[in-house]
Amino acid sequence: MPGAEKISGRQAVFLLVMAVLPTSILFLPHMIYKGARQDSWLSVLLLTSFGLAAGEVIARLGRRFPGQTVIEYGRALLGPFPGFAL
Repeated sequence: MPGAEKISGRQAVFLLVMAVLPTSILFLPHMIYKGARQDSWLSVLLLTSFGLAAGEVIARLGRRFPGQTVIEYGRALLGPFPGFAL
């Protein structure tokens, strides 16, 4: 594909944050409070830790496979079909 450009790991993290953050600010507090009531602070703490862990995994994979797309290193890690499906 002529002119195909790739984004850096930092740009990928920025895109993920900008996609997830507004959604979580708008909808998450109400949904958490509805289910957890007074324990909603614990739910927010757990979700934040899982989100940070997922971001760390994404950043480490980006550093481990520089110059490759998610699909390319997904195939290298999981095999041809599962890597493409992921």
